[in-house]
Amino acid sequence: MRAHGLRILASRFVIMETPEFFQARKPIVLVIDDDHRIREIVEMVLKPFRESLELVLRISSREGLDFLSKEKVDLLLVDLTGPGIMPLSEFQQALAATPNSQTHLVVMSGETLSEGEYRRFDTLQKPFDIRGLRDKVKQGLGME
Repeated sequence: MRAHGLRILASRFVIMETPEFFQARKPIVLVIDDDHRIREIVEMVLKPFRESLELVLRISSREGLDFLSKEKVDLLLVDLTGPGIMPLSEFQQALAATPNSQTHLVVMSGETLSEGEYRRFDTLQKPFDIRGLRDKVKQGLGME
């Protein structure tokens, strides 16, 4: 059948779901902290953003680095003190070996952070307030 010089090949249209790789990817925020209370607080504070980001929680540096080696992470909140947590210099070396070497890094600590070692990173002093945590996440993801 021809209509104005066009050949009509089919009279039905097939509606297909958008393939996953065409859908917008949510930014991933990875939190590495050995203290379950901190992980719970971060989860609670970021709950209102769950529709616009994916939150991943890990207990140790090794678990976090394992995740970082497999997934693209947009923001990394990491505690660099405590059991299962490696020092900053070791963590940086390990992070550099992942596809996430340029990921925005926020260092969290209950100890006083010396300006020298942490100067290049955003820092979040524990105990932190809810607004401070939200602001760091929004900044790190460019949501402001």
